[in-house]
Amino acid sequence: MRCDSECPIQAFSALFAGKWSLAVLAELLRADGPIRFVELGRHVGGLTRKELAKTLRDLEAAGLVTRHCFAEVPPRVEYAVTDLARSLRPVFAEIEAWCASHRPELRQVSSARSED
Repeated sequence: MRCDSECPIQAFSALFAGKWSLAVLAELLRADGPIRFVELGRHVGGLTRKELAKTLRDLEAAGLVTRHCFAEVPPRVEYAVTDLARSLRPVFAEIEAWCASHRPELRQVSSARSED
């Protein structure tokens, strides 16, 4: 199958075009429910607050994440996955299983890339 503008793979890829989108969504899918911004940032690690905010805005715009802002001081904001995102759980489970079963090969690729 060729990947043109109607290609499902391109549509899926466009949802996760941001560097951190997959990691943030995976963490939200692991959460038992809504999760606060700072906690989510701690769980994902390696990204700035600005990157996390942009990633969450992008995921919200894609219909994968909801944002709930509480009218309190200090402000509290929680994020959760939508039903559409929850339908991706089996996909993420398969990706995690594939990564786990190919960990040695993936480490080699990662090592080779960091040497370049």
